[in-house]
Amino acid sequence: MRKWIVMIAATLFLPALAWGQKTCTRVTSTSQNCLATIGWTASAVDATHDAPTGYSVRRSDAGAAKAEIGKVDAKTTSFQNTFTDAGGVAHCWDVVATNAAGSAPASNQDCWTTPAIAGTAPSTPQGLTISAVSRNVLRVTWSDVSDNSGFEIWGRLARATDFDQVAILPADSTFYDWAGRVRYTSYCAQVRALSGNLTSAFSSISCATTNN
Repeated sequence: MRKWIVMIAATLFLPALAWGQKTCTRVTSTSQNCLATIGWTASAVDATHDAPTGYSVRRSDAGAAKAEIGKVDAKTTSFQNTFTDAGGVAHCWDVVATNAAGSAPASNQDCWTTPAIAGTAPSTPQGLTISAVSRNVLRVTWSDVSDNSGFEIWGRLARATDFDQVAILPADSTFYDWAGRVRYTSYCAQVRALSGNLTSAFSSISCATTNN
């Protein structure tokens, strides 16, 4: 039975891998989100070559062994692969045609080394404080940093654990009035600077209670 399976699997034509679109978008100074679109020609079918029922897409990173990252049906001849990357990493993809009897040998490889991450993240805002302005407004203040294009304000109830984004402010802002709070309730805030699509580390956390 094993010999029969190998013989049938070997009658699959190999797909031919073609170069696809590959781009990366910087997230921080040390990471980027990448998208690689891999395309191939469908395995041919004739009197001696069976039709595939699907394709297995594989990827290797930095010379490691290939691992399957997805499967598509026989009518599909492309695959979009999204992944996080540190920049300057070599990746290689191939495709394996499959059917009920087994798998054909892998296609040719498509390799790509991601671009290095350029740019410097902004400095972390310092001196964060939060204080009550009224029974439902808290003022968040911090020291400006020179290399920013804006700031993100994140806040939470003091008794909560997760922060949510509250506001995005323009460059060189140094305070934010956080309105709509509940009277006599404690809240916490933190701030980080923006520079394009890079972000600083978060500032220290400061908490305060609205007026009664």
